[in-house]
Amino acid sequence: MSGNQMEGANETGPEEGENALTNCLLSQYRFCAAGVGLGTAYALKYKKGIIPMVAAGAIGTSADMLYGLFVECAHLRNQDTHLPSVSPPPRPSSQ
Repeated sequence: MSGNQMEGANETGPEEGENALTNCLLSQYRFCAAGVGLGTAYALKYKKGIIPMVAAGAIGTSADMLYGLFVECAHLRNQDTHLPSVSPPPRPSSQ
């Protein structure tokens, strides 16, 4: 990358800013890959067919979305005006 491209790499335009959260969430794949790998190993060892691999992949995909939303992409979620910011629930008052 040239110097001009490198300077603009951190700045996002209006279109890029709107899609930044989506791109960040869709770039999460670690848990899905791990789930498919572990599901495949389990299915081969216990001769259970394809069901454990599919189930572990689905669980991994859900874990990727949750991890991305609350950890990896939380800074983008807090900047997005369409979604509420992540905050802990209010504590009940003790009376």
